Amino acid sequence: MVKECHVCKKTEKTEEITLFTCAQCRLIRYCSKECQVIDWKAHKVVCVKILSKRALPRTLNPTQEAIRVEVVNAERFRIAGDRVLESRAYGKLGNLFHLLSQFGKAMEYHNKHLALSKALGDQVGEAGAYGNLGNTCNDVGQSRQALAYHEKALAIATKIGSNDLKGRAFGNLGNAFHGLGQFQTALEYHQKRLAMAKALGDRVGEGEAYGNVGIDFHDLGQLKKALEYHHKRLVIVAEIKDAIGEGRTYGNLGCVLRDLGDLEQAMWYHNKHLAIAKSVGDRIGEGRAYGNLGCDFYSLGQSEKAVEYYNMDLVIAKEVGDRVGEGEACGNLGTAFRKLGQPQKAIVFQNKALVIAQEVGDRVGESRTYVQLGTIFQIINQSEKALEYHNKSLVITRELGDRVGEARAYDNLAYTFWDLARYEKAVDCHQKHIAITRAVGDRTGEGRSCGNLGNAFYRLGQTQKALEYHKKDLAITKELGDRAGEGRASDNLGIVSVALGQPENAVVYHNEALTIAMELGHKEDEGRVCGNLGIAFSTLDQPEKALDCHKRQLAITVELGHKGDEGRARGNMGCVFVNLGQPEKATEYLNRALAIAVDVQDKNDEARACSNLGRVNQIQ
Repeated sequence: MVKECHVCKKTEKTEEITLFTCAQCRLIRYCSKECQVIDWKAHKVVCVKILSKRALPRTLNPTQEAIRVEVVNAERFRIAGDRVLESRAYGKLGNLFHLLSQFGKAMEYHNKHLALSKALGDQVGEAGAYGNLGNTCNDVGQSRQALAYHEKALAIATKIGSNDLKGRAFGNLGNAFHGLGQFQTALEYHQKRLAMAKALGDRVGEGEAYGNVGIDFHDLGQLKKALEYHHKRLVIVAEIKDAIGEGRTYGNLGCVLRDLGDLEQAMWYHNKHLAIAKSVGDRIGEGRAYGNLGCDFYSLGQSEKAVEYYNMDLVIAKEVGDRVGEGEACGNLGTAFRKLGQPQKAIVFQNKALVIAQEVGDRVGESRTYVQLGTIFQIINQSEKALEYHNKSLVITRELGDRVGEARAYDNLAYTFWDLARYEKAVDCHQKHIAITRAVGDRTGEGRSCGNLGNAFYRLGQTQKALEYHKKDLAITKELGDRAGEGRASDNLGIVSVALGQPENAVVYHNEALTIAMELGHKEDEGRVCGNLGIAFSTLDQPEKALDCHKRQLAITVELGHKGDEGRARGNMGCVFVNLGQPEKATEYLNRALAIAVDVQDKNDEARACSNLGRVNQIQ
């Protein structure tokens, strides 16, 4: 950008002069004191406003710097009476504040853009303002309001015959329906956007549409289709040299592969995203890549490593002023600390995430945080408190029309009702969960729902029905190519088989689950399955084999630093030593299991350890 005098337009390059800036706002350039004096009457109004609004830090990131410049432009155009350029400046400011997750300011400027566009009869600007307002609403979970704005944008585009604006409106409507959990409808609109972009030869729009279609298929549980469309987007972003888009596409591919259970490949893609983000200075993308890598390590059961990456994500989110990203990083840290057996630290971080979500009006983030807080209070056996938080999440998902979130809320409520011994309510919530997943076409969610219903009937002692639902879960996960889900279903079938008096079948199912966990590198799953396999061997009266399995379980839990799981492994070993007639050894392991349960505030494990110690005392 050529630097020029604000008054006479002379440049350093053509006139061989040295420009200077206003000493107060440090933004407007002049070639001489004479030009500055001429401009002062108009500039002082702008200068005062800039100084009064300068709440930004002196060291600005590129987005903050762009905001500072655009505020000056908007005021300059307003004073000059150029309403068209003033209107466009407001639209740019809205988008910039959106990037910083300052959604209230974004809405303020988009509404100014809308009002001026209407006053000027600028229908293209009006449609753009409606689209931007809709996108901002969608990002704070107000997807129904977003739909209303995007429908207005579509109506204007249709009226003036602009296929470009029409295509954009289709894409935005798809995003709004996706926010409502209506993934099939979202897919239909994104496919319309794709068709229109192709017809117009709009390669940028085509690439964006491929990415959105990929995200729709991901959430519909059609993971292989999702990979196909993200790869199509990758071709286009490489062709048009969109490095930021390329990096973020690698990020999306990594997320799909993580859900397919291929964590090694997922991490390769997320590291690729990280490298590109660093090379082009995309700090927001860099933060997201660190966050995704943290999730990969969490899925691998390496929660301490996950904390390291979530912290790097948090540092960047704070640096760039991304409040939503900051809240997500805090929430992820809370989840990791929960897994590490540090519930109080987990609560601190989830409460930080909650404050941020409420501050920026992020209702989706608020709902997600209530879920995490409910889960923590459930673990530390404060079930009434857990119920309160899960109900708050349910209220928000219903308010937003978020069907997928509503289904998850019912699932969480079900487990809380189990802990409160309100079994009929628990089953009712599980059934509502599965009904919603089927209604929205979420096959991955449906498989998990079947598994959850299987667990519910198992706890009710209806083992045959439990077997039926776990087999449905297994069939769906195989159909989707979801190896991690297949392992989960096989492990559950093994547990039910023991209850049905079929320990030989249990060993087969648990070994299948163990093979999958090792194939995928899921250490946490490997440890859990080893524990269940050990129980099956104990049922078969093969204590030596059982002990080997529980020793392996213990080694993995210690390696991962998962205190609660370590306590359960020690409890299992204590029970085997009871069966082997070694009460001293049994007491040693059960006392350690009890101490860990008390430390992590798990009342159920504490009660189990006390009960087993009572058995040992009876033997002695």
